[in-house]
Amino acid sequence: MSEPQFPPNTEPAPIDSAPNHSPTSANLPQPLPQFMPRRVYNPEPISYFIPGEAPAEPAPRAAQRRDPEERPSWLPENWTTELRRRSSGATAGQTDRVG
Repeated sequence: MSEPQFPPNTEPAPIDSAPNHSPTSANLPQPLPQFMPRRVYNPEPISYFIPGEAPAEPAPRAAQRRDPEERPSWLPENWTTELRRRSSGATAGQTDRVG
């Protein structure tokens, strides 16, 4: 079977708008950035803590848990509950009512 025959290309060749980007100029070494030895960069701090001054915002407080010994008023009188202490996890040591 023979190769397919295509008609000749009649479109003009694209013009290179950036002649400096030819393969020969791509291999040239780039100039190194200039080093300024006497220049000291000392940016202003974004925020900082001054001892003895009150903070701008109060620290968030942890939610207070109810006393696990307290019986809810809505619970029926014949309902029994027991207290269990968590033994592991991030909340180990907390007491829960189970019933």
